[in-house]
Amino acid sequence: MTKAHAQAIAIAAIVALPQTASLSFHPPSVKWSLHPPLQWSRLLRPTARHRPAPFHATLDKSEDTTDTFFMDDGNEKEWSVKKPPPLSADSFQRARLAEQLRLSKDLSSKSSPPPRETDEESQLSLLASQLTTDILQPLLYPEIEKEVPPKYILGAAIHGSFVTVLTATLLFGLSLPLVETMVAAFSVGIVAAYVSITRGKSGEVLREIGRYTMDFTDAALERYGEFEAGWKVEKASKAMETLSKVDIIENSAVKSVLEQADRAVQEVKRAEAELEAAAEKRKRALVEASEMIDNVERAKMEAVRLAQEEKRRADKEEMENKRLEEERLWLEEQNRLAEERLLARLDEEKRIAEARRLMKNPVDYYAAAKLAYESSDKSDGFYTFRSNYLKTTSAMVAQKHKERQAAAKLETERLEAERLEVEEAKRLEAERLEAEETMRLEAEQAAQRAAEEQKRIEAAKAEEKLWPQNAKRNELRKKRNKRLEAEEAKRLEAEEAARIEEEEKRAEEAARHEAERIIREEEARLMEEQAAAAREAVLLAEQQDYMDDEEDVIDDEDWEASVRLANQLAGIEEFEGEEDISIDDMDDFLKVELDDLTEDEEELLGKAAREAVRKYEEEMRMKKSQKQAVRSSWDEELVVKSNVQEEGGEDDSDFDYSQMTIAELKDILRSRGLKVSGKKGELIERLKSS
Repeated sequence: MTKAHAQAIAIAAIVALPQTASLSFHPPSVKWSLHPPLQWSRLLRPTARHRPAPFHATLDKSEDTTDTFFMDDGNEKEWSVKKPPPLSADSFQRARLAEQLRLSKDLSSKSSPPPRETDEESQLSLLASQLTTDILQPLLYPEIEKEVPPKYILGAAIHGSFVTVLTATLLFGLSLPLVETMVAAFSVGIVAAYVSITRGKSGEVLREIGRYTMDFTDAALERYGEFEAGWKVEKASKAMETLSKVDIIENSAVKSVLEQADRAVQEVKRAEAELEAAAEKRKRALVEASEMIDNVERAKMEAVRLAQEEKRRADKEEMENKRLEEERLWLEEQNRLAEERLLARLDEEKRIAEARRLMKNPVDYYAAAKLAYESSDKSDGFYTFRSNYLKTTSAMVAQKHKERQAAAKLETERLEAERLEVEEAKRLEAERLEAEETMRLEAEQAAQRAAEEQKRIEAAKAEEKLWPQNAKRNELRKKRNKRLEAEEAKRLEAEEAARIEEEEKRAEEAARHEAERIIREEEARLMEEQAAAAREAVLLAEQQDYMDDEEDVIDDEDWEASVRLANQLAGIEEFEGEEDISIDDMDDFLKVELDDLTEDEEELLGKAAREAVRKYEEEMRMKKSQKQAVRSSWDEELVVKSNVQEEGGEDDSDFDYSQMTIAELKDILRSRGLKVSGKKGELIERLKSS
């Protein structure tokens, strides 16, 4: 290498020396002062601060408080926004609620499921309503979020501008118009910065994007500065090595240049070490500040959560007090109704006791029948008239007894219905309390799960901040998160299965109770129908006996049977030690009943008795005329039967008398000179034995 070459290299090193030596003159806290051409972001900040915001938003800058460590990241800004009209501020929310209400009414009013197109339209409508509420409403009626870091706003502006430039490049290629693209990018960046300071989903998303964008930009700038400084140091080192290899190192000028270059390299290395130490210190400070901010945010969230829990607790206590007050009023009403029913039942018992007391006084039905007979035309005998009179009176007494029984039955049914109503109300109240308890437990479990999830997320964030470059721990954390998610899914599935099983058990229990109730009601109905059928059969049999009995004069046995029947219809038990009731006792009973009647009832009873006498006389006249024709036909049949028996030599004991009526049997007995009183079986036995 010649001397001229060595001098040229030395001059180049001397020219490069001031630029490399200038690295140590800047404070270590200003990281971007090493690279002035790259710090275009500082030029954007004054413009972003003093440019008016769109959509009627005015920006008022408060007093700047500059921190020596965080530079101007701690600037606080207060924003004042023109409020929208109060009537239309929540119009989107009301529209969304109205749409959901309409859809719920449509779904509940239709018996068949809606077609797939309707479901898709409903989902699209709900999605549009949600987008309107979450995105358009915060933009049209903005509310500025307080204490938004300027770093996030700048990051949102950078991201919007970069996306605009990237989109234009993809659409137009390298031939895109530069000025129009820069204007569009700057406009989109301003809009993104404005949206990032508003409340709502859009603002939250853009703030997160701005945070990640600034983190990425700061990391890229740091890497570029380190790379440029290392490249310059490496270049100077190579120059020193080249100069040290020349043969003219005896020259004092070259030695001085080498010494200066060596000192410059050492100064650069020392400045680089200081920068690295400052960067490490700044990182630690940022981590501590981030932790402090996270602690403050957690404290704020905890305070908000406690306030919400206090509000929920107060609301719950208010609802519980209201429910207790309603239950107290309901219980008071039920107690009042129970007292009224008790008083009514006591009055009914007093009335029944008074009626029983009055029934103990004897009633002279014999005298009443005699008086009625005296007022009649006396076409029949007294005993016949008295029999008819007692039948009519017994029917009236039986009717009164039936009415009393029906009233008692209605009262019993009413009391039973009230009891069932009270039980149903208690059951519904128990179900409501159980549902409230279930909802409370589910809410507590959901809150506990949310708190656990929040703790897990916070722990994951802390772990991510502490060990961002540890791939193994990140992988373990991912596996643990997957395992926790799988366990959470299994737990939720188990809870859902348990809930479904509990609901099925409740449904089966309710169905079983309902089936038992239906069976009991059906059995009661069948028993009532059987009892009614039995009563109707007894009445038909009694009426048949009355119609078949065509004797003019009732004998003693028939009289006693009618008395027993009247006693049974009236609900009077037989006297102890006696099988039959005497006529005097029956007279006493009828006398008690007649004494219990009012004047109007006695007049009605007299009219009924006279009407019964008249009907009885008409029936007797008609029966007398019919008897002659019937008896003549019977006589002819008996003559034919007797001739057949005489010719055939057969005994009439084999003849089937059961197909004949009581009147026919009595006519045969009368023609043979036998006793005609008694029941049908006795008459048949008497005929067979004769």
